[in-house]
Amino acid sequence: MCGDPAGNLPGPAGRVPRRDRLGRRRGHRGRLDGPGWQLLGRRPLAAALHSSGYALLGAFVSVLLLDAILSPGAAGYIYLGNGARVGYGLAVNGFFPAVMAKVNRHGVPAFSAVVSFGVGCLFFLPAPSWYRLVGFISSALILSTLAASVALVVFRRTAPTLSRPFRLPAAQVFAPAGFVAATVIIYWCGFITLFNLDTILLGGMVIYSVCYSARKGWSGRNESTLVAAVFLLGWAAVTAPSRYLLAPARVPAPSGSALLVRIFLMAALCVGFLVAMHLISNEEGRRHLIGGHWLVFLLLGLLTASAIGEYGPLSAPWLTFPADSLSAVVVGIIAFYWGTATGFRTPAIEELEQRPSPDAADSGTLSTH
Repeated sequence: MCGDPAGNLPGPAGRVPRRDRLGRRRGHRGRLDGPGWQLLGRRPLAAALHSSGYALLGAFVSVLLLDAILSPGAAGYIYLGNGARVGYGLAVNGFFPAVMAKVNRHGVPAFSAVVSFGVGCLFFLPAPSWYRLVGFISSALILSTLAASVALVVFRRTAPTLSRPFRLPAAQVFAPAGFVAATVIIYWCGFITLFNLDTILLGGMVIYSVCYSARKGWSGRNESTLVAAVFLLGWAAVTAPSRYLLAPARVPAPSGSALLVRIFLMAALCVGFLVAMHLISNEEGRRHLIGGHWLVFLLLGLLTASAIGEYGPLSAPWLTFPADSLSAVVVGIIAFYWGTATGFRTPAIEELEQRPSPDAADSGTLSTH
C-alpha cells in the first residue's frame, strides 16, 4: 500500500485505480456538488441509466419521467370523479346545497366536480409537503370507514329482517376489531395530522347546523346560523395560532400544560356547539345530534392521546409506547360501543323494509310462468 505512489492496487486481473477520472480517492468527498451528483441525489435511477453509456437506457429515462407525470394525473382524474359523486350524494341527502345535485345532459354532476377540483386545490396548494398531504388524506380515508362498523351493528339491532345480499359472520367480533384497528392506524399518523384532521372535520360541524339541520326543519335557520358563526369564530381563534396547522414537520410544544389547555378549549367549543344545537333543535334533531356524539369524542380523544404520547410534540412524552397506543385502543372501544348504543331506527330503514327484496321479486316472477 505504501509502495504504491500511483494510487493503484495490484489485483489478479491487473491494476485497479484507486482514483476516479475526477481525481477523487476512496473516501474523498470533494467535488460532489456537480450536476451529475445532484441528479444522483434527486433521481438516482435516472442518473444510473444516464451514466450507463447506452443510448437506449438514456432514452428510457424520458419514458420514466413521463410516467411520473401521467400516473399521478390519472389517479387524480379518478379521485376527481369520486369527489364529484360524494358531493352529489351529500347534496341529495341534504348536507350540501341542492345545486351540487344537478347533473348535465351526460348524467355528470358537473358543478359538484368543479367544487371537488377547487377544494382539492385548496388542500394541495398550502400543503407543506407531499408526505404531510398523503398522511392527511390517508387518515381521512380510514376515518370514513369507521362508520361502517358502527352502522353494521346498529342495522343488525334495528333492522334484523332487512334483506341482505351478504351477511358477515361473527359481526359482533369483526366490527369492533376493525373499528379499533382503524382507530389505532389513525393515531399512528401522528399529532400534526390528527390536529389538522380535527380542525377541519370538527370545524365542519357548522355545515350540519346550517345546511342540514335547518334545511330539515329540525332547527331555525337564523338560530342555526348564529350558533355556527359563533362556533366558527371561536374555533379559528383557538386553532389558527397553534402553529400546528399545515406544519411541515414536528413542531415542539412549549409545555404539556399549554398544549392540553388548547385541546381543552377545542373540546369546550365542541361541547358548547352541541349543547347550543341541542337547545334549538326539535326532538328529531336531538336524536340525530346524540347519534353523532361518539365521533366528536373519538376525534378529541385521539388528539389528546396523541398530544401526550410518543407521536406528539412533547420532548418528554407523558405516555410512552405501548401505553399510548393502548390509550388509543381504549378510546376506540368506548367510541364504538357509544356509537352502537346511540344508533336508532330511521324512516329510511322502514322504507327499505317495505320494498320487496330481489329474491322475493325473482321468486314471484318465476311463479307466474
